[in-house]
Amino acid sequence: MTRDVEAGVRVESQTPGNRDVSRSANEGDLLTADDSQLADLPFYGESVTFESRKDMLQRIWEEDRRLQELDKLLRGEAKEAVWSRQEERRRMVAMDKERMQAVWSERRKRLEGRVRVARRRERELADKGRFRFASWRGRRRPVKVKCFREVLDGKKQCESATRVDSMGGSSAPPSREVPASCSVIPEHTVDPSKNFTQDAFTSPVCVVQEEADFHGTPVDVIPEALDTDTLGPDLFTRNAGLDGAFQKARVDEILRLVQFGNHLSEDQLKRAKDLISEYADCFALSVGEVRQVKGAVHKLNIPDGASFKRKVHQRPLTQPQKQYLHTKIDELLASDIIEQCDPSEVKCVSPTRLAKKAHEGGGLALEELQHRLNDQCIAAGLPPCFDLPPRSVEANGVQLEEGATGEKPPKWRICQNFGEVNKLTEIAPMPQGDIRAKQLALSGHKYLCFFDFASGFYCVDMHP
Repeated sequence: MTRDVEAGVRVESQTPGNRDVSRSANEGDLLTADDSQLADLPFYGESVTFESRKDMLQRIWEEDRRLQELDKLLRGEAKEAVWSRQEERRRMVAMDKERMQAVWSERRKRLEGRVRVARRRERELADKGRFRFASWRGRRRPVKVKCFREVLDGKKQCESATRVDSMGGSSAPPSREVPASCSVIPEHTVDPSKNFTQDAFTSPVCVVQEEADFHGTPVDVIPEALDTDTLGPDLFTRNAGLDGAFQKARVDEILRLVQFGNHLSEDQLKRAKDLISEYADCFALSVGEVRQVKGAVHKLNIPDGASFKRKVHQRPLTQPQKQYLHTKIDELLASDIIEQCDPSEVKCVSPTRLAKKAHEGGGLALEELQHRLNDQCIAAGLPPCFDLPPRSVEANGVQLEEGATGEKPPKWRICQNFGEVNKLTEIAPMPQGDIRAKQLALSGHKYLCFFDFASGFYCVDMHP
């Protein structure tokens, strides 16, 4: 039933209630509800008095419209805040990029300035004759010249030089500086019309001592330290006279120990063996054949009053390590490399360490590995990979029984911890020299030879 309300209506509500309000198609019929239901209509917890039902609905619609506008406003402000934060972030990123670009630009300018100064300095030195330019990887690079060589009548002449500067002495630590008489490495190119397999020319080598044209009796073939009555002349010493280093048994032993590659032809193998036989005195079969460098004396420049530890914690050694160490000590004593001393003369004691050699012992020989690989190939029905002579019954001086592995005995490197001594001694200058000149000296050659000193640590005498 629908009727107008003439009297005033007061609606009080503190909690939300239920509303049963429906809109009709006609704008005049706004509400189809009884007057008794007006008390159940909430209005945001307020106490409001309406003159009629129409005023009440009009107020509700206005508040609803106001809430919708407020919601739109709040959403718009939130979006604007998000957009503002994103814009600020983009602005900061752009500023960081500009700052980094400015820093790198400044660094690039400084580096370019340094390069210009260095190039100008190189040109000034080149004009003064202190540098010469050599082609290196398609670019002209300066190579510092240590000395100039004159070529007269086809003979290489160089300024005289000695080994005093390079080997030190009793009053100064040894030095490894570049000798002052290092020859200039000439520029050379390989003729493409010639076959590269032909013998290439040899670059001149700096001769420290005048020994290129020496044809007399060789000096110091027998080390004085080994020329004792306790060591008789045998295969492993040079005490059999001037020809002791070239005796046939010794040369044959050297050729037996040298490993030649299977890729060498018969002519190349013969030339290699002849070369080794010609320079047999350059090889040492044992520690007793190590030649000492005359005039090279190492002195420890220790300040007066310095004291060292004479009680150290020695790490225990295994039984194989003890046997190896005792054998080496006996060998060094017999070779006169070390000597016994009285305990009262001992000033410093250092612990001994044995480092196992990575490529010595604990495995099979190369020839034995190749034989075993051939055995596996034959067992699989394949041809052998290596052309080897038949297995010998004896390997490494030990008679092999059936089923033996042929493994080498383990070997260790004797090391001493001289940390206490190194704290008080002077550090010797050891410059590496002109690397670019060394590279040019190696270029243009087909074969390169490398020599490693046998027990080079024992080639220098210690100052008493």
